[in-house]
Amino acid sequence: VYAFLVTLLWSVGINGDNTLDAFVAPIFLQFLAENVEAVGRGQPMPYVTANGFFSTFVNVGGTGATLGLALILAMSKDPAYRKISRLSLPTQIFQINEPIFFGIPIVLNPWFMIPYVANALLLTASTYCLMDWGWIRKPFVNVPWTTPPVIGHYLLTGGDWRAAVWGVVSLGLAMVVYWPFAKAAERQRLSASASSPSSTVVVPEGTAL
Repeated sequence: VYAFLVTLLWSVGINGDNTLDAFVAPIFLQFLAENVEAVGRGQPMPYVTANGFFSTFVNVGGTGATLGLALILAMSKDPAYRKISRLSLPTQIFQINEPIFFGIPIVLNPWFMIPYVANALLLTASTYCLMDWGWIRKPFVNVPWTTPPVIGHYLLTGGDWRAAVWGVVSLGLAMVVYWPFAKAAERQRLSASASSPSSTVVVPEGTAL
């Protein structure tokens, strides 16, 4: 529910993280503290959704796992999409995805709203199951939300290499979800450009192609 609401709010232009974290952040931090205590006692950790679960395992490269989208757009036939990808990739390494989020945009854009929300649900459900089944260690280390993907996966779980591998797999899954929607949007844009040669794309001033 949390992942769905966060991405749904973002997709209509409202900062979902800031809106909901005021209510859930204390709960997630308490979960993390109890996981730390359990590890110290040599007992099984009780909580999967401890602080860092969503920011690291679900938001791969930013809310909605948009790092996967940026990698797809880097190979786009549309020059504007490739440019947005180049501008956003450096920040998405540190989990900041506003350049691609507002550059495409994803806000109120049906081509990207659907996979944006779907990725959050997919990664939440799959990661939860893997942790609940004991295949990946649960979060018990407090790491900054800007920690790069894969590295963050590894550190959050106290050095579980399986979590790092899952970080790579998660990125691949995000790309699979975004791919058909990105290609459909690309075809639409190229078709529109072909029928209207004079149409232009607004990009930040002073940025070289």
